Amino acid sequence: MWPNSGAFWFSFDGSEGIADSAVAMNYYHGDFGQDGSGDSGTLITGGTDYYIRRGHMPDQLSIPLGYSNPAPTFDGSRAYPAFIQTHLSIKQNDTSVNRWFLDARNPASANGTQNLYGGVSITQVPGFNKVFKVSMAGSLDRKRLVVHAQLGRFLLRDASSPAANFDDNSLNSFCIADFAGECVPGSSAGDVFVNGPLLDTAGNLCMADLGSAFPCVFTIPDGGFHIVQVGTDPDSSGTRYRKISAFLGGLGHEDGFWNARSTPDASWSFASTAWLGGTYSTYLAAKLPPWPADTTPNHQAFRYISVPVSPVSGATQARAKFGYVENEPPGSSSMHFYGTTRQDVTTSELNTDDPRDPFSWMTNHGRVATDCSSGACTVGIPALPGRILYYVIEQLDSDGNVISTTLTDPRWPCQGCSVVAVP
Repeated sequence: MWPNSGAFWFSFDGSEGIADSAVAMNYYHGDFGQDGSGDSGTLITGGTDYYIRRGHMPDQLSIPLGYSNPAPTFDGSRAYPAFIQTHLSIKQNDTSVNRWFLDARNPASANGTQNLYGGVSITQVPGFNKVFKVSMAGSLDRKRLVVHAQLGRFLLRDASSPAANFDDNSLNSFCIADFAGECVPGSSAGDVFVNGPLLDTAGNLCMADLGSAFPCVFTIPDGGFHIVQVGTDPDSSGTRYRKISAFLGGLGHEDGFWNARSTPDASWSFASTAWLGGTYSTYLAAKLPPWPADTTPNHQAFRYISVPVSPVSGATQARAKFGYVENEPPGSSSMHFYGTTRQDVTTSELNTDDPRDPFSWMTNHGRVATDCSSGACTVGIPALPGRILYYVIEQLDSDGNVISTTLTDPRWPCQGCSVVAVP
């Protein structure tokens, strides 16, 4: 098969024919898994979505598309999909029982090259020697998905914050001005700045080539740079999948033809690692847990933690400040409640500047806390599944002043903090 074309098939018994012209089923990097010992099975192909068809061979090649499932999303966000290749494998025994496949999602352009996108501009920021403004592709969805920044083999750390303190000493970092005036003086909202080793200022594209030094800044679709396990049953919401592993190779360092294989009994998966520990290539195995019978809990969306709040005299509203230890600065001695890699206090308040946002940063100008004017109320915290959540509850008066807080000392182990293992 060839992308966007029909396909011709033949059998060793001398039969042959033309497959259907359904473009979706003749897409990229497909595979066929057998149902038991017969001729029936599951045909999968990939692209922006996954295309799935079941039936007997060769009859299956002449029937219409079965159904399509969207590629992995998180909380409905798909980010910018053009930078992720999909390499599908369905090698386990009896795909009528083991109803899933593996997908190796490595960085590459739509045609498989290491040139992820072009049109990159690089401009030195006046007053600095090592700080450069660069353009990024696609739009940000920073509150749902991770921003990836890379210079060849070097991964850059997110140094974004409400301050304008990104300078020549901010080595191996990038900074996104989520609001005007951040990162560097005079910045505009959405500007991106990098300070990285061996930056090639003559570059005009983003490359996955580890030997290059062209800047790449983009939002990673959920499951990107990982081997993922994806269900073959109809799944219009794109939630029937889970990440298996990045196989210890460094995010963004995957081979351009990355792939994974499962054992026949569906208990293990194997994949190559191009740069284990940044030094050599090898193969690794990952144990596959049993495939869950349902999607509860849904790990592809926020898990809302409900916190009951008792009345306090003078309080008319309440909010939670929350975050995760992995977002704290290196060497931090206290909890700052950073819910993202941006160093900004995260709250459960509604962001009226963009009501689609799942939460607010303290920097957001239009923040609305939970109404508690009738007495007791419940604060909902949008938490990331599979993480350890730290939070405190603050109760406010009608002017937004804090009159009560559960926090007594933010220094570790964060006295007054509530800690939840999010399912």
